[in-house]
Amino acid sequence: MGVFAQGYALVIGVAQYPSFSPLPQAVVNDARDVALLLRSPEHGGYAEDHVRLRVDAGATAAQIREDLRWLARSATAGSTVLIYFSGHGLRRVRPAATQGYLLTYDSTPVAPDQTAISDAELTALVHAIGAGRLLICLDCCHAGGLLAFKGAADEEAATKAGLSDETYAALGRGSGRVLIAASRADQLSWVLPGMRNSVFTHLLLMALRGKARARDEALVRVLDLFDYISRELDRWQLPQPQQPVCKLEIEQNFPLTFAAGAGPARVASGQMLEAKARIGAFDTLLCYNSLDREAVRALARQLRAQGVLPWFDEWEQRPGLPWQRAIERQISQIATATVFVGADGVGPWQRLEIEALLREFVRRGCPVIPVVLPDAPGEVDLPLFLRGMQWVDFRYPEPSPLAQLLFGITGEAPARDDVAGGVIP
Repeated sequence: MGVFAQGYALVIGVAQYPSFSPLPQAVVNDARDVALLLRSPEHGGYAEDHVRLRVDAGATAAQIREDLRWLARSATAGSTVLIYFSGHGLRRVRPAATQGYLLTYDSTPVAPDQTAISDAELTALVHAIGAGRLLICLDCCHAGGLLAFKGAADEEAATKAGLSDETYAALGRGSGRVLIAASRADQLSWVLPGMRNSVFTHLLLMALRGKARARDEALVRVLDLFDYISRELDRWQLPQPQQPVCKLEIEQNFPLTFAAGAGPARVASGQMLEAKARIGAFDTLLCYNSLDREAVRALARQLRAQGVLPWFDEWEQRPGLPWQRAIERQISQIATATVFVGADGVGPWQRLEIEALLREFVRRGCPVIPVVLPDAPGEVDLPLFLRGMQWVDFRYPEPSPLAQLLFGITGEAPARDDVAGGVIP
């Protein structure tokens, strides 16, 4: 059995709150990407049914309580457990006491005691989990995420970003327990425009993939993970400081994942793409003129070969269902869009898609990437609102257009000498 055969995880992301201000799509991407990494044979090797993913409407208070009880029933002293939450955190300040909450999808401002998960309840549910190694990661306060709380008239109520230091300490108590929070109780956790993930979770994912491993170490260990995140956050130029918090009671620096290339089985790109598709974690929507379908299909295959999952209507649209509805659903949730322009310019239906993409993606702060195909004329007639965006030009081999497109979709900059490939046949 592998090192993480007894690994379990509960991964939660809530962005589209019905009763509170919504958060960026990056929050849902956070949860999906963490779950995907843990299930990956390359990095985590956690069994598929050992990782529960709850996003938006699936992340109700009742469901999360049941999932935490499932961890208590399933995990043993030999288990490794990771609990991850990305969403709103709330602190209710009263003269007598301060109460903290994790806000679930169905939480309401008038009754958080009944509809949210309080810090006391969360601590009790976590302490019931008998795992010998347990990590809790809370990314629960985001830029623009300060909430307007309406309490009873005789209460002095307010909200502040994050949970309290006392809650963090309580969650970290117990042998083998580690709590890592994205920021201090009086700080915000930032989501920057154009990033697929929030800043903290971006660094968490990088750490789990191997950036945090010690030299000559095949495993990523929990203390090294926090050290990496803390050091890297100091280097980011954020609008306001963000300093992660760590509370722990451990006797050993226990492992969480395998570093890249060191896992029990190198995952084939096809396996990873299938895992992404199962949870709907498409990386980019391909928007194109139907006359350019062949060129776009070829580029979609290149993206898949690089581990990027495109939403290409020819592959994803189920016959017999309205294609407009499927595209609208992707526009409302996908993290990036790629808009192609070739010799025949922008098609009429494509123009409508572009308008919808720009409205939605400006609201959510997501990238829309213009791509000029090899057969495009010298003067490219880009729609007005796309002209001010950095485009990718496949008419020229350097800088590598494929590498630039991958940069736009994933947010991972190419190596400076990466000029190979990228020409659409």
